[in-house]
Amino acid sequence: MAPGCQSKQLAISTSPTDASSNGYLEAVFEVDIDGGGALGCSCLNVVVEFDGPADGWALNVCDSPGNNGYGGDAGQTDFEAELQLLNGELRVYGAYFAEEDPYGTVERIWTQKTSAGSGALRFQVCDQRVSWGNPEGHLESGQVLKRLFYVPDPNASGDADLFVGLNRVCASSADRNTGTVRRAVLTFE
Repeated sequence: MAPGCQSKQLAISTSPTDASSNGYLEAVFEVDIDGGGALGCSCLNVVVEFDGPADGWALNVCDSPGNNGYGGDAGQTDFEAELQLLNGELRVYGAYFAEEDPYGTVERIWTQKTSAGSGALRFQVCDQRVSWGNPEGHLESGQVLKRLFYVPDPNASGDADLFVGLNRVCASSADRNTGTVRRAVLTFE
C-alpha cells in the first residue's frame, strides 16, 4: 500500500465455495476505493497465483455487480468495464454509455495471450488505466478512445467501486465459475 493509502472497504460479496468441484474456491469481493481523496487510494492491485495453466474464468475485475463475462451488465449500470483472465487470455472491455450508444454496444478493446502458468500474474486497475505483467503491458483510455474503469465510480450502487471475481465472473453464472487461481492478494495504492 502506498504511504497514507487506506482502503475504505474490502468485503466478501459471495462466500468462498467450490461450486465447480475442481478443487479451487470461487468468491467475489467488493472493493471501495477512496479515489485519491482523504484516504489517498486510487488503484487496486490484484496478484493471482496458479498451480498450473490459468484455465477457465480465473479473474474478473468489474465495475458493476452485474458483469457476467464478455462485457456488459444487462443494463444495470451506466459503467460496465471489465478486465478478465479467461483460459490464459487477458481481455479488457470498455465502459458503455447510453447517451453515446443507445444500442448498448460493449466492445472488447484488448485481447492478449498471457504466459499464465505455474506462478503469478499482477494486475492493476486505476482511474482510466489498467496494467498487467507477464508480459508487461498497460492501457489508458486515450490509447483506445474508449472509457475504462472509473475509480472512484461516481455511479456506483452502494459503496463498491470495483468487484473482483476469483475463479468466476462477478455476477452469478453457473457456467462461468471454473478458474484455477490458487491464491490472490489484493492491495491498494
